Amino acid sequence: MWNRALSMSELHQNNSDRDKLAGEWRINEGSGNTTANLIGNDEARIIGATWVADPAPTATRLELYINGIPAQVNPINAVTLPENQFTLGRDFRGAIDEVRIWKQFRTQEQILDNLFGQLKGERENLLAYYEFASDPTTAGRVTTVNDSSLRGHHLTASNNADIQHIFSRAPLSDDIPLVRNALGSLRNRYQSQITSRPAIAEYADIQTANNGEITGVHKRCYSFIQNNHWYLLTGYKVGNLITEWISQVQFDPQIKGFIEGAPPVPSENLTAGPIDDSSSTYINTTSVEFVEADSVSYTISASKDSSFTSSFEASITGEVSQNIDGVVAPLGFGFITRDVIAGGVKLGAATKLDTELKWSSNQQQSNITNVSKMTTVGLGGAWEDPNIDRRLNKAMPRRYQPSNVGFALVESETADMYAIRLAYNRALVAFRMVPNPNIPKDTNIIPFPIRPGYTKQGTLDGAVGYDQNGKVLDPDYSEATTYGEYSYFKPSEAYALRQRIQEEETRLRTYYEDFRTTPPGATGVLAGGLTGAIAGASVAGAAAPFVAAAGIAAGGLIDALSSNNGLPEQYSKRNLVNSYIWTADGGLFAESTETTDIQQESTSGAYNFTGNATFSAAATGEVVGVSLNVETKASFGGSLNLTKSKTKEASQSFRIDLRNNTPGDLQRFRLDERGNLVRDEASRPIREYDANGNPLDTPGKVNAYRFLSFYLTPDIQNYDAFFNNVVDPIWLEQNNSPNAQALRQAQQPEGGPACWRIFHRVTFVSRILPEFPDPTAPPLDRAIQNTDLSSSYELIKLIEPFLRNTTANAGEFDAAVRNAIRVHLPELSEGLTQEVVLALANYFNVEGVN
Repeated sequence: MWNRALSMSELHQNNSDRDKLAGEWRINEGSGNTTANLIGNDEARIIGATWVADPAPTATRLELYINGIPAQVNPINAVTLPENQFTLGRDFRGAIDEVRIWKQFRTQEQILDNLFGQLKGERENLLAYYEFASDPTTAGRVTTVNDSSLRGHHLTASNNADIQHIFSRAPLSDDIPLVRNALGSLRNRYQSQITSRPAIAEYADIQTANNGEITGVHKRCYSFIQNNHWYLLTGYKVGNLITEWISQVQFDPQIKGFIEGAPPVPSENLTAGPIDDSSSTYINTTSVEFVEADSVSYTISASKDSSFTSSFEASITGEVSQNIDGVVAPLGFGFITRDVIAGGVKLGAATKLDTELKWSSNQQQSNITNVSKMTTVGLGGAWEDPNIDRRLNKAMPRRYQPSNVGFALVESETADMYAIRLAYNRALVAFRMVPNPNIPKDTNIIPFPIRPGYTKQGTLDGAVGYDQNGKVLDPDYSEATTYGEYSYFKPSEAYALRQRIQEEETRLRTYYEDFRTTPPGATGVLAGGLTGAIAGASVAGAAAPFVAAAGIAAGGLIDALSSNNGLPEQYSKRNLVNSYIWTADGGLFAESTETTDIQQESTSGAYNFTGNATFSAAATGEVVGVSLNVETKASFGGSLNLTKSKTKEASQSFRIDLRNNTPGDLQRFRLDERGNLVRDEASRPIREYDANGNPLDTPGKVNAYRFLSFYLTPDIQNYDAFFNNVVDPIWLEQNNSPNAQALRQAQQPEGGPACWRIFHRVTFVSRILPEFPDPTAPPLDRAIQNTDLSSSYELIKLIEPFLRNTTANAGEFDAAVRNAIRVHLPELSEGLTQEVVLALANYFNVEGVN
């Protein structure tokens, strides 16, 4: 079954272009009630049929190969043979070394594997195998040809056969034909001298038979130099191997999008104490879910209105007239006077009957398909080494170290992974991958390590808390002692990108406001009418109105042709940015955006039919002096209005759902000299309090931070960022895992496909300050040491009410901050005010403050 109509010439060809096939059922199983489809997975059921041998002569396929190359076969005249008899070499004059008859169709590669060597295994697949070397002879004459297969199909020489054993000159040996066995073999036409020492290597290969069976083959290749030319010969079969299906892998991936890990979390807050590090973890403390929903609605409707009307009119009129004559006879006789009295009566009657019948019907059918794609990434990781000497921050309990892993969404092909083993001891030789054509391209997730110098999960700004010497820096951010953008802390980049997205939203609103709703041709009608009127004024007489009308029509036509009914593609592309603020007091503020784009297409057609017929008749007559006029009129009519319409409405929505369960328990736990938690009699960790019974917080733990999560629509720049900045280049280039190999296949030197991207940026971090000033701490943290505040976040919340309505102007903001410090925190006014102003301007994203 083909997926297109074939021409007459193609019908008579052995068309091998399988890409054009929709299905191929060879119906050659010989058993069962289903037959396999060689193109897809659609099996065909066989109903009410029985299996029989194919009687057609063409059912047996014969293909001839000479030295492994397909050769043309010329048909010969059929010879009548006894039934169920096999004849070999009838009318043949020549030399035969071996004859192998297989019970299954062999591929060309399988033929070449055994072309120049003795058969190595596979005898169970033979119907007959004639080697001739061990055939019995009588007086130098061969009388029987033995079958070396497992079936015993021996042949008996005919009476007139002259079969003799001769020394074989066929290039058959235990090596390739180019290699000559020095112990007694003869030179053949393939052998010659080489000018260098050969190199030999062996490898495992996977073969797929015509019936789909996967087999393993042990092969050898040769390399040598001859006459200044380098030769590489591959494919010599050493022996058979067995295959073992292991699993499935993906290949030829195309990146559709990627998520740069779970939302950022400070690992200094993920410590033992709040939970038991021997039985619990902080897995999935934060997670992000990207939801892409597509909805398509198809609606078809039909309405029909029909009516029947009839009308009947009839009228009759009659007229009666009378004349009275006068007689004058004074003497008894006289004369008659005519029409002394004349008169008449005219009567009429009419009637009219109207009838109207109406029918209407409406039908509507809708089909809605909703497809949701959700990609979720949660926090993972492992606990620090319990040995305190191997911990990064020894002033804190054992930390949970999050994995710095992202996830790429790829569309890829699927292949089966096989282990190739030696048959006699099942020793592993190699792994081989075989593409699976029955599995279409599908979506998969590939985890990848993020380059630690780009962003590193567990450290918001390059630090992991404090110890007695100041900030404890992550090894990948040893320069984070000074203020700068490290790990996720990149406020400048974050705010610049957020401003770009906001500008895009502004452009979309502007496009909406400027979108013309005037019908096409309206403006052209006005302009054309004005032009036509001016031209018409210069034309004398009655032609002026026609000139003006022509101008109106031409203007409307030009405007209608130049108008574009389509909407720009970029109108439906949206970048998203969500803002989140976490505090240890239990508060989480989220400002998220969800977009939905709707596209609607409507098509309708209407049919209207109206019919009317009128019949009339009239008659006149006179009866006994009465004149009658009769007239009738009847009319019949009907109408049919049929309207059909179809509507397609498609909507696409995007949103980012985020969860942040960063622990807010900041209380200090007592540690022994080895950094282990000190426990009470009930084996509970002991918390620390001051002299007044107030809980003591752990210096260096984060009590508030703010971050932005971005979704960028598919763009080739996201693809470039993935390979140039995000993924760890050492892992990508050197790791031999299937994930690394798959992403290496997805990397395209000349630019890859557009893909979407989700990532996070931290714009503010506040930590519990140490008891003594830390010279490596940021200026704002050092300034707070002179106050009763415990963190920079408390300072921000104290001053924030005095900064309302001032963030839009740098001068007003600067004055408001200085006034609040002078009134409420005078201890910061000595040389630290400017640092506080700059820190607050960074938090509130106020530009222009120096």
